[in-house]
Formats: sequence, C-alpha cells, structure tokens
Amino acid sequence: MLLSTLPLLSEPETNTPANTYFLGKWYLQNSFFYFRLDLDLRYRTSIRLQVEILKNLVSNPSFMTIKRLLTYLLLILATWFVGHLVYSTLDGLTDDKKKADLAVILGNKVNSDGTLSERLTQRLACGLALYREGRVHQILVSGGFGKEGFYEGTKMKDYLVKNNVPDSCIIVDNKGNNTLATVENTLRLKDSLNFKSIIVVSQYFHLTRTKMLFKKLHFENVSGVSPKYFEIRDLYAITREFFAYYTE
Repeated sequence: MLLSTLPLLSEPETNTPANTYFLGKWYLQNSFFYFRLDLDLRYRTSIRLQVEILKNLVSNPSFMTIKRLLTYLLLILATWFVGHLVYSTLDGLTDDKKKADLAVILGNKVNSDGTLSERLTQRLACGLALYREGRVHQILVSGGFGKEGFYEGTKMKDYLVKNNVPDSCIIVDNKGNNTLATVENTLRLKDSLNFKSIIVVSQYFHLTRTKMLFKKLHFENVSGVSPKYFEIRDLYAITREFFAYYTE
C-alpha cells in the first residue's frame, strides 16, 4: 500500500485548552498506525527478497550439482543399510551344522518374578539342542545383573541343569553386561577351558556383530546359531545392530 493512497487522519483543533487531551491522543494514534505500516512493508519486502534468493539458488547450476551429489550419497547410504541388513539376517539364520568345543549363549531379560523371558528361553533351548546333538561339549552362559534383581547367568544355568545338563559342563559369566563384555570374558577363559572353536547362540540379528567382535579380538574359529523365534521388535533391533556393528 502506498503512503499517498492512505486516508489522512485529520488533526484536531488545538486552539482551545479542551482539545489538549485529544491532541495527544491523535499523535499517539498516528504514530502507532505508521509504525505498524512500516513493519508490514518491511516484512513483505523481506519475504519477497527471500523468495527471489531461493529461486536464484535453486536455479543455480552449483546448487543442482550439490543436490545431485546429496541424492547419490543418500542412495549409497540406503543401499549400504539395506545390504547390511539382508546380509546380517541371512548370516544369522544360517546354521552351517559345525561342531565346536564351546557354545556361548548370550543373556537376555529375566522377568521380575524370576522367570526367563521368552527370548532368553529360546536361546537356551537352542543351546540345549546343540549339547544334546553332540555339537558342543561345554556351554558358557553369559549375562549381567538385570534391573529386575537377578543374575542372568545364574538363571540360565538353572534352566540347563533342570534340563539334565551336568553342572560340570556349564560355565557361568555374570559380568557379561553387553556383547563386547561377553566376548572379552569368554576369551579370558580360553586357556583354562582349552577351547579352540566356539558356537555363539543369540538372536539372528545379533550374531554377525558378535562373531565380528570375536574375530576383531583375533579368535577366528567362531560360528553362530539362532533360535527360530521372531518378534515385531526385531525390526528395531535389526536397525540398532547396524549402527552398533560400525561403532564397536
């Protein structure tokens, strides 16, 4: 809106004392009106300038090159992510039927009433099957102290003993608070247990990273077996494992 087209606000007569109040009010009203008008014009001009700058930027060849590079980068990252997920899933679900000196069963949640979570039960059942099939002769159970107030390793041993695994064939690690701790604690027992091969037992999405950690610490003869047990929350776990694999 142009100032020349604005309606003029008439000034009150000032030659009488009675109009002094109205004169002050008139100045305040006009000052506020033009202040708002100035802000409005500045705002509209700023928006127009921003739009023009954005148009010029988008049409700039350099910007298009950067945009194209970012698109390629996102495609590469997406391909990497999907490729890793497919590989780790297939790797975790593949059982090469190898035998080993030791099975290492990784811990999971123990419920507040002392019962084993279904995920942990499935892992133990898988390890138990390896023992009964003669594929391993010793079992190491590894876990930490859960917030529910139980040592996972001790609870895991109780399950195996109830299923007729001799106490002498079970090794308990109650300091396996995470995957790396389990791997390190297991390898510290290498000389005393005299094992030269390992089968890791955990969920399918967990095995690729666990085997990688063993190999990273110079133990190569490691394979994995997972229970055929699946949950909706596996989708989150698979994604988490991708980032964990490349940060450990």
